[in-house]
Amino acid sequence: FARARHRTDFQEASKWLVDQAVAQAAGPGSICPEAHSQHYPGQGAGMEGFCRLLWGAAPLVAGGGTHGKSAFFREGLVAGTDPRHTGFWGEPVDYDQRFVEHASIATALLLAREWIFDPLDDGAKANVIAWLDRINRAEVVPNNWRLFRVLANAAIRHAGGTPDHGRLESDLAAVDGYYLGNGWYGDGADGARDYYNPMAFHFYGLLLTR
Repeated sequence: FARARHRTDFQEASKWLVDQAVAQAAGPGSICPEAHSQHYPGQGAGMEGFCRLLWGAAPLVAGGGTHGKSAFFREGLVAGTDPRHTGFWGEPVDYDQRFVEHASIATALLLAREWIFDPLDDGAKANVIAWLDRINRAEVVPNNWRLFRVLANAAIRHAGGTPDHGRLESDLAAVDGYYLGNGWYGDGADGARDYYNPMAFHFYGLLLTR
């Protein structure tokens, strides 16, 4: 990525990264490299490895590129969101770290629904929507995590489901309240103002506007 100068450079770098990561897959919906620093063990770690890869794979497809791993991503999404599958990602609870991955799944649906979601059968589609909806049944950290729930509800609507309009409106209102002026956000009511904020507030805002 450091040497990338053109669109095709980024596409090739993304394809290489996908290939390297998929080679370490532990099963459907699970990539767990030996060196990791996530905040949860076991299946949660594998889920993070799989979902974080969507940040590259979905925009690559949405931008007209290919990576040859479509079946891998669809099968992983189906397994991870199916309570009857051995690869199920589990039931998240209040303030669960797994809610962070709602952002990558939702973004994949918003940018490339025709690739990752539309080819699934009706039962699998219902499971994906139900998985995203789990974030509406729990509490999230009152900072940029609210945007994970906003993205999830936007993706549910985009996928033909019924979003939680109450959660959506309250989260958007809370995010508006974090605005400090001159392009700055606080990460929560009294949160930090640092380099991480544009990766959430500005990026997700542009995505939702689009």
